[in-house]
Amino acid sequence: MSLPDDPMSIAEKARQTAAALARQLRKLTNRFRIHRDLFLGEDGTPTPPAAEWLRDLGKRCFADGSTYHADPREHARREGRREVYLEIIAGLELDGKKLAALTRQMRELNNE
Repeated sequence: MSLPDDPMSIAEKARQTAAALARQLRKLTNRFRIHRDLFLGEDGTPTPPAAEWLRDLGKRCFADGSTYHADPREHARREGRREVYLEIIAGLELDGKKLAALTRQMRELNNE
């Protein structure tokens, strides 16, 4: 019985896989850094314009509500919007407490 691949080709495939994973990691890290640089101030909190935009986007992307719709196409569109919003929030590393504080801050600013 022979092995389908010799040890050298297995090692080369492992190197190629490791290199591909490293490239993916760099892409993700860079993407999240770009999100943070775009939306967050130096203190790590969203800038006022970013906070306002995120609040508005959250409303339009069903962040706090159901995406259900009887029409499956509309339901899928709403889910897609929500997924994009959640990806942005994940990139900013905002958790529920930070988002709640941000929402309160924006309500206070809008009431002034």
